[in-house]
Amino acid sequence: GVDPKDFNYNLSATFTRPGVITPFTDFNAALGATRETPDTYPETAVTAKVGLTHAITEQLSASLGLGVTASRDEDSQGTDKFLFTGLPLGITYDSRDDKTDPHEGFNAKASLEPIYEANFGNAGVIVDASVASYWPVDRDGRFVIAGRLAAGSILGAPIDEMPNGRLYYAGGGSTARGPAYRRLGPDKNGAVTGGLSHLEGSLEMRAKVTESFGVVGFVDAGNAFASSYPDFSESLRLAAGGGLRYYTGLGPVRLDVAVPLDPKPGDSAFGLYIGLGQSF
Repeated sequence: GVDPKDFNYNLSATFTRPGVITPFTDFNAALGATRETPDTYPETAVTAKVGLTHAITEQLSASLGLGVTASRDEDSQGTDKFLFTGLPLGITYDSRDDKTDPHEGFNAKASLEPIYEANFGNAGVIVDASVASYWPVDRDGRFVIAGRLAAGSILGAPIDEMPNGRLYYAGGGSTARGPAYRRLGPDKNGAVTGGLSHLEGSLEMRAKVTESFGVVGFVDAGNAFASSYPDFSESLRLAAGGGLRYYTGLGPVRLDVAVPLDPKPGDSAFGLYIGLGQSF
C-alpha cells in the first residue's frame, strides 16, 4: 500500500575550492533537487547556491552567498509556483572541543538573508540565530550538561505568499523530539502549516558509563508561529526522553526515544531517532 510518490527525495552536489582570494577563504557552489511530501503540502524544488566562507580566526568565520530556488507547492487550494532569491550573510563562532561529541565550548550562529520572491513580488528578510553550549560536570568530562536555543523570523513577506520550504516548522529529530516531523506549527483548518517565526530549545544531561557506551536524558521545547515574532499565546510544546550512545571513531551512534508531554489529538505517542553524532 506504499506509493513512491509519497516518499521524500533529495539529490544534491557541492563543490568547494579552498584558498580563493586569501588562503583562508573558501568558494562553495551547490546544486540540489528536493521532493517533500508532508501531510500539509507536497513541494518540488530546485536550488542553486554560490558563496564565500572566510575564516577570521580558528573559531570565528563569516560567509556571504547567493541562492536561487524554483519551487512548486501543491495544496487543497491548488498549485503555487515560486522563484525565490536570497543573499545570506552569516557569522559563526565555534569553540567546541569535538564537533561530533563536544564536552565544552560554544557553537553560535547568526544569519541575515535579504530575500525577493519574483512571482508574487515580495521582498523581505530572514533572520536566524542559534547557540549551543556545553559544560563538563567532572574533570574527566564523563558527565556533560548541554543546552541549545534557536529562533528565527521572516519579515516583510505574507505567510501565504512564501514557499512552504522556507517557512518554519517544529517537531522532529533536529528540533523538538517527540512530536512527529514538522508536526508543530500554526493550525489552519485542522492541518499544521508553516509559520513566519519559531522558537525552540533543548537541555541534555550526557553521561559516559563505559568507554563504549553512554546514556542521555533530555527535555525539548519548541513551536512555530504564524506571526513574524513568537506568539506566546501559543505555548511551546514540550517533550522529554532518554537515549543511548555507542562511541565510535567517527563519533557516537545515537539512539533517542522521546515522548510528548502535552500531546494533542493526532500526535504520535513517541518518537524514535537514530543518528551519528550528538543531537547538537
